[in-house]
Amino acid sequence: MGIHLIHNMQVKATLVSNEFIDQLMIPANGEFVKVYLYLLCHIDEAPGIAQIADALGMTESDVKRAITYWEKQGALTPPAGVFGGDTQEPAPKRTSDQVVIELPLQPSARRIYTADQLDDLGKRQDFRQLLYVAESYLKKTLTYRETEVLAYLYDGLELSADLLEHLIETCVVAGHTNLRYMEKTAVDWHEKGISTVAQAREQVPMYSKDMYAVMKEFGLGKRQAAPAEVDFMKRWFFDYGFSRPVVLEACRRTVLASHTPDFKYTEGILKRWHEAGVQSKEDIERLDQTHREKQAQEAQAGKAKGSRTGGKAKPAKATGFHNFDARDTDYEQIVDDDIRRLMQIQG
Repeated sequence: MGIHLIHNMQVKATLVSNEFIDQLMIPANGEFVKVYLYLLCHIDEAPGIAQIADALGMTESDVKRAITYWEKQGALTPPAGVFGGDTQEPAPKRTSDQVVIELPLQPSARRIYTADQLDDLGKRQDFRQLLYVAESYLKKTLTYRETEVLAYLYDGLELSADLLEHLIETCVVAGHTNLRYMEKTAVDWHEKGISTVAQAREQVPMYSKDMYAVMKEFGLGKRQAAPAEVDFMKRWFFDYGFSRPVVLEACRRTVLASHTPDFKYTEGILKRWHEAGVQSKEDIERLDQTHREKQAQEAQAGKAKGSRTGGKAKPAKATGFHNFDARDTDYEQIVDDDIRRLMQIQG
């Protein structure tokens, strides 16, 4: 006689990572959480936007906003071209509204660190410095789980502290402040065999949003940046650490002064701003105000000297700043002269 087993306790289940619950769910909009959980439940089905909206009683635009939000948090990774992206050209039209998305916040087999293990790692000078750099860039105290993630990247994947500091800086400058995004990037670097800062710099996308914004500001958005131009932009965003608004302001002043998209000229402006400790457009405005006040004082002093001698102030020496073909062009002097001229125009 055969035995027929009816297993009433067998149920389908969806696993949600603790990392998602501890780090991402609490500050998120409730509707966004519903979309994430629905996608997690139907990960193998690639549901459409309309299907998700109908199932959750939401509008399609709300679903798209939720997906974009989770992508920015590093919890979802849509294919290139979906809902925009870091590409130069507009995203191509899709023949389907299916959402095919990576969900990186699944339970993984990566090593978990205990409090004692973290204390042992904390005895290493370079790891303590890494934690300090991370908190400085993220402008907050790291949680236990965030500290554990850095421990895994540093100790588990054996990525150097210098490389991880570069990773944090690069992600923050690009607007990605979620540590889960940084972890995903670090794992990608590890899989590609990237172990030095120099190698990591080569992984910067040719057309990040920042670089494309520069090309567009210069009126060059329809062509690819030359390698030398990419090197300039990498230095502005990563070495100098400028935000996009600051770099675009330098590009604008370059075009106003030289009437051409001159990357070396912009380098002169940004180098001076970097040396002056500029970090925002407000800092630039303060420098401009200081410059105008200095000019006014010099002009007043010139008038006083002229009245005492009964003569006229000595005319300013011509700079010849349009001679850009000369090999020995002093770009720093050009920048000084042209900023002075711009201040006179704007004043």
